Amino acid sequence: MLLLLLLFYASPTVSSSDWLTPQEQIAASYTCDPECWFNETEINSTSIAHWPVNCSTVCGVISLTLSADLSIFDLTPYFKNLKVLKGALWITNTEYKSTSFLSSLEQIHCDPLGIYINLNKILEELVFGNLTNVTCDFYVYNNTVLDASQFCADHGTTANMYVYANMKNCEGCVSGRIDLDTVKNFKNCTSLLGGTTITDIFLWSGTDMSPLNNVQNISGSFELWNTDAPNLSFMKSLKSIQSNRYWKYDMDLHENYNLTRMEMSSLTVRFVNFISIGITSQFETLTSSKGTFLLNVQQVHPDFCFTTDEMDLFMRNNVQFQTIEAKYCQNETIEGVCDFGGMSILESNCVGILGKVAVNSGDEGYVEKLKTVKSIYGTLSIQNTTLTNLSFLANLQYIASLNDTSTGFQVTFNKQLQNSSLPSLRRVYSLSKYQISFQDNGAGLLNSSACLALMDSLITTNVLFDGQECDDVCTFDRSILSSETLKQWPRKCSTVCADLYIGHETDLTEAQLTSAFKNMKILVGSLVVTRTKYTSGRFLEGLESVECDDSVFMWILNSKMTELGLANLTSISCRVYLASNKAMTRLNVPNLKKLASPSPNYTRVDIDINTLSPDFCITIEEMTNFCQSKKLR
Repeated sequence: MLLLLLLFYASPTVSSSDWLTPQEQIAASYTCDPECWFNETEINSTSIAHWPVNCSTVCGVISLTLSADLSIFDLTPYFKNLKVLKGALWITNTEYKSTSFLSSLEQIHCDPLGIYINLNKILEELVFGNLTNVTCDFYVYNNTVLDASQFCADHGTTANMYVYANMKNCEGCVSGRIDLDTVKNFKNCTSLLGGTTITDIFLWSGTDMSPLNNVQNISGSFELWNTDAPNLSFMKSLKSIQSNRYWKYDMDLHENYNLTRMEMSSLTVRFVNFISIGITSQFETLTSSKGTFLLNVQQVHPDFCFTTDEMDLFMRNNVQFQTIEAKYCQNETIEGVCDFGGMSILESNCVGILGKVAVNSGDEGYVEKLKTVKSIYGTLSIQNTTLTNLSFLANLQYIASLNDTSTGFQVTFNKQLQNSSLPSLRRVYSLSKYQISFQDNGAGLLNSSACLALMDSLITTNVLFDGQECDDVCTFDRSILSSETLKQWPRKCSTVCADLYIGHETDLTEAQLTSAFKNMKILVGSLVVTRTKYTSGRFLEGLESVECDDSVFMWILNSKMTELGLANLTSISCRVYLASNKAMTRLNVPNLKKLASPSPNYTRVDIDINTLSPDFCITIEEMTNFCQSKKLR
């Protein structure tokens, strides 16, 4: 496979921040526990004594160079607890055969300083078994005997990888910038690695884009900007894009003023073929390690359009849109896709409908025509009808509106409508704040359960019932609270549904937690606080009730926590478990009076308190409250 060397020399030096030391750059970029800093410039037998062995998250630079006089076996015990590195990783000119001493690493936050593994003449393998998140470029080059193929297979989409000039590199061609001078170098490439940017291409001058005709896969982001290309047909063999969390956009088409179509035929045809044999749940062609694939299309030709096949690709891969300056392509004959001109003249057996689908008073007799519809490329409105349910939409999966600011799916003034079940609907996309709106329908739809039932099956879709948001907007479905997942925390909600886990992975200060939780009064779900460095639970001081069903209210192994400090907490409906918080001297829950079991077959509530500070005590007020609860054990 052709290897394309980068046109610049990369080294672990500071460029834009020459006036700051690496440690100062780290401190400016990240929140760090003062006890978990490594301030040495290199790791050797002398400096390793300062490594914070007991910390799972460490701020500092792991720099191993020619002066490294510790073996792999010497290093392994020091790094065994390391899961998150905030800083940099530089392994240069060493005598190590493997990086197995870093196999416990899960995340590397390295934006200001980078990762460089180079000039290691006997390095044979890269071992990062648990690595799932890297926030900077990852450079691996000029390691004479290194076989990086397995590393690339395991972690190729974890970061923007530049792996070159080793004995064996990632399978594919390191891409980077592709322009009129370099495009010829990609003639034999079937895979592109790293962020791929096609720019300064001007077809009017006769630039030959055929070298890209064989590219089937891109590992990294894809960008097309500042070209005169009318379409992307020169990428006709492309079947998948596996992007990573490093890039803002996973696919970015901008400042291409002649661009009117995508026309990446293999991407959509391959996808549609998989649709036809019914295995879409296992098949994804557009993916990103950050969870969602983000597409941006702006500053293109006014006639730029997507085909319905392309929109199917986006919807079923849950592609998110930033700016989309596009409309649907018209006058295309696609089997099963019907143009909408009215319910009375709509064809039967349509699988998709293009246009603004409207079901109005008098159309009730035609709604059976919609039973076969899976996708609507436009909007859907149902208003002023005598319909009692929406069973005729049982197969509808997607609604996607382009170049339209109206709500994608509106159901209004249907006074006999009692059932809003839409069992197959997965997503509605529109430019409006709310993609689905039910307003002034039957009395049976006035309760929140109808809204929540609909929300259960939807992704990235906001629903409004009679002017009220679904309570599900106040749901937090991430497994661990961290600086990244905090972005999804429903800060404005007084009642939050969540299995809230705050652990050693939670890289947030007590002040940040206090700000996030300040409006939450009721938590519906479990609460687990474990292995943290927090001194109290006062960041949850506004919490009044925990409705934890058959789950748990648990605080364990918090070495610095002196109290819960939940002064406003009045009720808990599950087992309370406090253990191994060795600095805890008191509860400070003066208003906790109601302890109730959610289980009808088990009326008692357990409170298990053990292995705390020898000075731990319960106030008379707290004990009185506990004793008054007949269900306490």
